[in-house]
Amino acid sequence: MSYTVIEWSALSLIVIIILKVVIVFLAPTVMITIIKKMLPYKRWAAVISGSLAVWLFLQFVNAGLSVVTLLAITLWVSLVVGMGMYKYLKDYIEWIEQKGLSTLIKHSWVYILIWLVLASLGLKELVS
Repeated sequence: MSYTVIEWSALSLIVIIILKVVIVFLAPTVMITIIKKMLPYKRWAAVISGSLAVWLFLQFVNAGLSVVTLLAITLWVSLVVGMGMYKYLKDYIEWIEQKGLSTLIKHSWVYILIWLVLASLGLKELVS
C-alpha cells in the first residue's frame, strides 16, 4: 500500500493517540515515567519537534495543501486542545505570573516568530 505524506502523518497520529490512551488507562505511571525521562532532553525534543514541523509543513504544501488550509486545520486542532485545557487556565495564568510575561516572551521568541511567519504566509495567500 502506497501512502502519501498526508496519510502517513495521519497514520502516525492515530498510532500515537492509541498508544497514549492505552498507556494512560492501563499504566498511568508509565506515562509519567516516560515524561520524566525526557525532561533532561527537553531542548532536543523542541529542536526535533520544530524540525519535523517545518519538514511536515513543506511536505504538506508540496502535496497540494494551501497555507490557509493548514491554518484552518490548526485553528480546529487548537479549539479541540483548548477544550481539554480550559480547566487548567487558572494554573497557567499563575505559572505565567510566576515566571513573568517578559521571561516567557524571551524564551518563546522562535515560537512567536514561527506563528508570525505562518500568519504572514496565510495573509499573503488570502490577498493574492
